[in-house]
Amino acid sequence: MKRSPFRLVRVVRCLHLSLKAALPLLERNPMTTQLKKGTLELCVLSLLSKADMYGFELVGAISAQIQISEGTIYPLLKRIKDEGYVTTYLRESQEGPPRKYYSITQSGRITLSTMETEWRNLSTGINKILAQSREN
Repeated sequence: MKRSPFRLVRVVRCLHLSLKAALPLLERNPMTTQLKKGTLELCVLSLLSKADMYGFELVGAISAQIQISEGTIYPLLKRIKDEGYVTTYLRESQEGPPRKYYSITQSGRITLSTMETEWRNLSTGINKILAQSREN
């Protein structure tokens, strides 16, 4: 039995539309992605305020709490270095080439303090709204 090419085209179109509709469900939640991007700088500066760290070490510390990819940290580190929030230096490693360590600057500490206050205010407000919506 020979099938009509027009029928095959309709089937392909239906499959394409079904996949196109399902794609947003398969991708990561855009809100989660944007929240991570907005708070990653806060996390990096907070970790660096405790101790100098190298890039992969920062990735590991953040990944232990938040799902991130290694590729998201390095552009951020370059940007905050360019903004003067961190400085870098090389330290020899027993496990390979020297590692680039990041150290927070005074400007980075001031920025961190501001960001922490903003985060606390924002999260307090959101938690109040969520609590009110649960009460109704």
